[in-house]
Amino acid sequence: MQEDLQIPSLRDFDAQFRHKLKRTGGYYLLFLKKASGTLTVDFFEHEVIENTLFFIAKDRAIQTHLLNDPGGWVIYFDDPFLDVHNEAHQGAFDNLQFHYFCHQPFVTLTPASLTHIKFLWEGIQAEFSRDVKNKEAIRSYLKLLLIHYQRTIKSEAEEKGTSGRYTPIIQVRKDIERHFKTQKNAAFYAGKQNFSAKHLNEIVKGALGKTITNLIHERILLEAKRMLLFSDKSIKEIAYDLGYEDPPYFFRFFKNSEGVTPERFRGLSENNTVIPADRTA
Repeated sequence: MQEDLQIPSLRDFDAQFRHKLKRTGGYYLLFLKKASGTLTVDFFEHEVIENTLFFIAKDRAIQTHLLNDPGGWVIYFDDPFLDVHNEAHQGAFDNLQFHYFCHQPFVTLTPASLTHIKFLWEGIQAEFSRDVKNKEAIRSYLKLLLIHYQRTIKSEAEEKGTSGRYTPIIQVRKDIERHFKTQKNAAFYAGKQNFSAKHLNEIVKGALGKTITNLIHERILLEAKRMLLFSDKSIKEIAYDLGYEDPPYFFRFFKNSEGVTPERFRGLSENNTVIPADRTA
């Protein structure tokens, strides 16, 4: 039970990720009731505000800097616990990894949502504290938390007037996740949804202010930065892994996008002075 589901204290969570960017080995659901400070996820720094619920997916690069007694809770789980590849669980989980509208891995909870979340958290906490833990009960509460999180995302999209574009954007993010190393043409992703590249670009641009090509480039750069930070691979090896047969082209692409060379980025990362991603990119 402790290996695939854990409930660390917020202080322990903050201590684990405070001093440098680290890669998550599993998934975190993080409720912050009254915290202040920052939480960096995949090189984007987010100011922490009260009553926010973060979902941090597997393999993200994160760093915390909470300034006071946060108030709230953390749940850690891994693939085996939620059984994420089981079709019966996909409704609670499948879209969460791809919802990052404008790189925002959190939702702000309404008073009604706070009441519901509190009830589900107390259910998990009660089951977890038993001498003989009911794993299925905890899994059910966790699934309900994830479903509520997903519904809140959709509700926020409706308030912004982007709900009609929610499904195609989630799908294009899924497709990019699966194919970004081999497919870098917007037409490929439009074709996956039987759209023209122009029409899907209009949907994406209207909701996110970005083109499909922007999203592809963001995903390539994110993976490049993760590999520079968390692997010992050479720049040439990283370029090949990302589908670039011409490493110098990748080198120029990275420098033009990030303002530093891949080698320089790696050096800054090792000294814990990573240049934050451009929120407006």
